[in-house]
Amino acid sequence: MKINEKIMKLRKKAGLSQEELAEKLSVTRQTVSKWELGTINPKMDKIQEMSKIFNVTLEELTNSRTIWESKRSRRNYKRKRRNRKQS
Repeated sequence: MKINEKIMKLRKKAGLSQEELAEKLSVTRQTVSKWELGTINPKMDKIQEMSKIFNVTLEELTNSRTIWESKRSRRNYKRKRRNRKQS
């Protein structure tokens, strides 16, 4: 899950509107909307503030994949590559 998806999911879970989250972070509602759409990414200071608001770690908020998913993706890529060479 990408950071924009996590922001939206965590905001909704916290019961906050975009406007309410924007006020807590001292940004505009449009900025929160752009973060959630993935048009722009929040700066690190805002990510840190959000991790406190949502009560999650920075790692939970910023990692787009888990370690397990990354290893699995690499393994599948290598396997497909090997199979193509053998064909």
